[in-house]
Amino acid sequence: QIPLPFEGPTVKQSITSIAVVGDGHGFAVGQGGGIITTADGGQTWELANGGYPMWSSIAFESDEVGYASGGIGFFRTTDGGSNWSFLRGTETLPVLWMDGSSNGIFAAGYRNTVHLIEPGSTDIDTVTLPVSFVMLLHIGQSDERFYIAGWSSYPERANLFLQSYDRGQHWDVHRIDDGQAPVIAIDCIDDVLLAPTASRLMVSTDGGSSWTVRHDFAPDLVNAVGFLDESVGVALLPPTQLVRTSDQGLTWTTVSEQSSDVYSITNLMVVDSQTIFAYGKEKTSYGRVGALWRSSDAGLTWSKEVLP
Repeated sequence: QIPLPFEGPTVKQSITSIAVVGDGHGFAVGQGGGIITTADGGQTWELANGGYPMWSSIAFESDEVGYASGGIGFFRTTDGGSNWSFLRGTETLPVLWMDGSSNGIFAAGYRNTVHLIEPGSTDIDTVTLPVSFVMLLHIGQSDERFYIAGWSSYPERANLFLQSYDRGQHWDVHRIDDGQAPVIAIDCIDDVLLAPTASRLMVSTDGGSSWTVRHDFAPDLVNAVGFLDESVGVALLPPTQLVRTSDQGLTWTTVSEQSSDVYSITNLMVVDSQTIFAYGKEKTSYGRVGALWRSSDAGLTWSKEVLP
């Protein structure tokens, strides 16, 4: 077990991942080290660990059991994040991103691998995909389905969507036809698949077999999209503009825009039908630190969180 030091500054440079578990308990981690936690759904935050390590992703399979990674290997907690230990034997496993649920942990590896951890287990099953990805692949899960999207180099150079109903033993592969703009996320809301690219919102209503353009953001670029339900979603137009839809992504209106001289927003995290976070970094007199914004009314209004 590797004890983590409870001292030092808050999350420095940028927040990179957020995980929310039951009863409003959540975590935010980032570059430069630092873990902050909330017990009231993000209204207030406390420093949980200011020193080590630099984590890029964090996810929980239950209120007590969670995993985190800085890019190589897995840390694990069994007491709701109070203590973490490194899983020996994972020192060579690349971990780009994680998604957690009661089905276990689903983690993106490098190019053509994903890692699966069964609920309650520390055994890691590394699965080789039939596709090799160039861009960072994006993952998700719902019920018994695992799904992936990204820009591939093999067997073709294209945006591809993969899904498995047997924990990675077999994969269905479908093409998301959007020219040369890479997929930036993948999500499933009420059996509707949403795959935003850097310029368009692509939608599938037949399980990923075919995709249509729901909205074209051009000439703007898109860094992130999060849907709170089938109709309401928020998109991040870099560097700090947040736009909202209430008609399934057909039209979008600006709801918030921060000063790009001070702030940079990098991603979104949907908690439930009313709560969504935007996170990134801000410039201060003592350097760049993590920054976090919260909306409790389905993305209509936003407030900047006070971080420790």
